[in-house]
Amino acid sequence: MFYIDESGSMPKFFSKKYKYRFFVIAFIHTTNPRKLKSTFKRAIGRLRKDFPDFFANLPNPNELKGSETPPFMKLFILEKLFKATDIKIAHMVVCNQKIEQRFREQPTRSFNYLVSIIVKNFPLSKEDELLLNLKIDNRNSALPSLNELEGYLYSDLVLDKEITKNVKVEYLQSDLSPNIQVADMISNIIFQYYRYQGCPFPDFNEVKKETDLVYHEGCEYLYNYLKPRLCTPFIFPPYEDAFSEVAVTKD
Repeated sequence: MFYIDESGSMPKFFSKKYKYRFFVIAFIHTTNPRKLKSTFKRAIGRLRKDFPDFFANLPNPNELKGSETPPFMKLFILEKLFKATDIKIAHMVVCNQKIEQRFREQPTRSFNYLVSIIVKNFPLSKEDELLLNLKIDNRNSALPSLNELEGYLYSDLVLDKEITKNVKVEYLQSDLSPNIQVADMISNIIFQYYRYQGCPFPDFNEVKKETDLVYHEGCEYLYNYLKPRLCTPFIFPPYEDAFSEVAVTKD
């Protein structure tokens, strides 16, 4: 079973702005979703107990979003998840300035295509081979065509490639789904790793917004911590060095 969330976006126009450089789709796989849910909730419960003021000031106190979570909390949660669960991680990192215009014109269909690449290269479980179950954040960019992904994957993975016997796609509300929140947090870790590569250590005397507090050493540490569970990392389109131009493009 997969839980899927995304960070960033795939704009319909070409932009040199750094904030549009990457689009990330994160895939969290588990054969025991109940264990994943209970472990994540226990970790969050401990953080709520130790840092009540932080949680009280969240925009939505019922949901800890990856973009709002300090690095030390992310690390604490990952430690608990990796110790107690069987999760495996995959990611699709889209370099928006490298893709052809045809991918921008139909972002929903491009999303479907990118998901299929990951699934076809992921080490699926025996359960997946009988029923491939994907649960996706309902704020996902592919939302306008709720049924299109399931139909696309059925045609590709069942009828053509014969990877699985059936496909089921379900869209979940993130604040009601702890496992989607796990996917959101890991998606954010991966996105920040690419987004902030090469950024200097923040000057805390000139911080203008929350993102200025992020620096790449912390992002790199968290991404490297994921690596033992990262079994299918993809960059699209494939090219030698995803960071070759990152440090010189900060518009």
